[in-house]
Amino acid sequence: MEKNLLRQLKDIQILANSMLTQELTHEKIEYFYKYSEEIQLYIKNNINDELISKLLSEIPNKEFHDLIRSTKAVEIFNFDIIGLFTKSENNEVETLINISKDKYASIETLLK
Repeated sequence: MEKNLLRQLKDIQILANSMLTQELTHEKIEYFYKYSEEIQLYIKNNINDELISKLLSEIPNKEFHDLIRSTKAVEIFNFDIIGLFTKSENNEVETLINISKDKYASIETLLK
């Protein structure tokens, strides 16, 4: 398997772990979402495996996208986005990050 893809799969898991131990910001969430989208697109275009496709479909990128869109709408009105994440929203984001991290770990294992 391509070493770059395996490295990227490991990198996104490391990024997820780091996000779970640091303060969540809009920028970090958006970066994670974009990186996840890039990895998914590459895998979809280059790996033909039913189980991997199923795992990719379970990564909650739509939820990340919706969260980013909703926070960008608030940014238009010049609110401090960092202060907008309530404990409940932080828990939701952390859950999404954990789900993504676990799916990428499974994909990495299947590709080794």
